[in-house]
Amino acid sequence: MNKILKEKEIKRWWDSKRQLRWKNIYEGKDYSSLALNNREFKILDYLSKNNKKLNILEIGFGGGQLAYKILKEGHIYTGIDVSSNLTKIANAKCKKYQKKKYNFSVGSFNKRLKFKNNCFDLVIMAGVLQYSSNPKFVFSEINRVLKEKGEFICAQTNIFKLHFFFKFRTLLIRFYYFLSKEKYAINDSLRSFFLETKVLKNLLLIINIVIRVIQLINLILKNVFFLEKNSLI
Repeated sequence: MNKILKEKEIKRWWDSKRQLRWKNIYEGKDYSSLALNNREFKILDYLSKNNKKLNILEIGFGGGQLAYKILKEGHIYTGIDVSSNLTKIANAKCKKYQKKKYNFSVGSFNKRLKFKNNCFDLVIMAGVLQYSSNPKFVFSEINRVLKEKGEFICAQTNIFKLHFFFKFRTLLIRFYYFLSKEKYAINDSLRSFFLETKVLKNLLLIINIVIRVIQLINLILKNVFFLEKNSLI
């Protein structure tokens, strides 16, 4: 997998107009909205059992829905996300709270986090880990910024859940997982499917082989025709 292309494609994908739906995605009635709300409920339920006000870092905040509810509970919030558009949406959503209580910024967790050691009580990463090409590095950075008795919440979906088998794009990528030895998740766009994997390279190789075979068959048929014509003479 080309890591540079992967990161560029993730950035392009999450900055696309399609992702503006995250502004209201939690209000939907489909499976995706149901799964997101269920995940959010479990995280907030866990937080409600803590009586202290925490300094929280969220990696991949989407439209800022979870951030809004964390701030509502009085915690201090910091969030980073790869998308510039979602950062604007999150800021707009949480503008009623004091600016000193929260901070949203554009950034990648595939690079060193711009925070001091031992500064967060809790780090939340929900539905984001699949975008890392180096999970060990990500975990080491999270460990670095967490306080000594800090906690880490990581929530991940099943990449083979039935929901993904009812859309051509995600179905195609799941078949690739079955047939290849790919170690990491591929971003759910067709562009990623061709650029991040060896599919395009192999496809071009196959096309080239087919063309060569056709040329060879054509050459053989011409020679056979030429020999038959000469034998008749």
